Amino acid sequence: MIGVILFSLFFVFLFLGLPVGFAIGVSSLAAVVHADYPLTVMSQRMFTAVDSFSLMAIPLFMLAGALMSHGGITKRIIDFALCFVGPIRGGLAMVVAITGIIMGGISGSGVADAAAIGAIMVPEMTKRKYEKSFSGALCACCGSIGLIIPPSIAIIIYACTANVSIGDLFMAAYAPGICIGLGFLIFCYVIARIKGYPKEEAVSRGETWRRFKNAIWLF
Repeated sequence: MIGVILFSLFFVFLFLGLPVGFAIGVSSLAAVVHADYPLTVMSQRMFTAVDSFSLMAIPLFMLAGALMSHGGITKRIIDFALCFVGPIRGGLAMVVAITGIIMGGISGSGVADAAAIGAIMVPEMTKRKYEKSFSGALCACCGSIGLIIPPSIAIIIYACTANVSIGDLFMAAYAPGICIGLGFLIFCYVIARIKGYPKEEAVSRGETWRRFKNAIWLF
């Protein structure tokens, strides 16, 4: 009977347009109340589940992602990355991959990275004759590198849930994250050759040094 109430209310709330998180929470609360489970015990268990020192890093990483989006940090990273891959065909697309790797090591949030990169790069890539579908998909995929490269919120949650070392998971995630980023670089170059996407202008040494000084504080 509890399962019927739980799933019935869940799908009803989804049909009414309630966000998935709220639908799960309200339907679960209704099932618990129907089962006459002590609400005091439930609240204690909910508090104990999140009473973790490691989980305190998650809101701080989310704050870092918000600061990156609105503080101009993303633009500095993009300008610096253009110094290295700009003259290569499809260099602007490659910048998205490089930026995803760098930002993944700062914010730890794939959603924040994808939003920050996409807000800047999709209009710029569209302006330079890149297909909008390609630009949007690339920004979404490269932003998700933040889920792998430490410090990753997903890794922290998994480590706390599975009771394993966060440090060990971080060390194990560096190589896969960088390999994924390199794979995106190769993919961007191949697609750029096929589609004939443009190169960017080469940057002088003086301009490279200036951009480096602006970007170095981000790390």
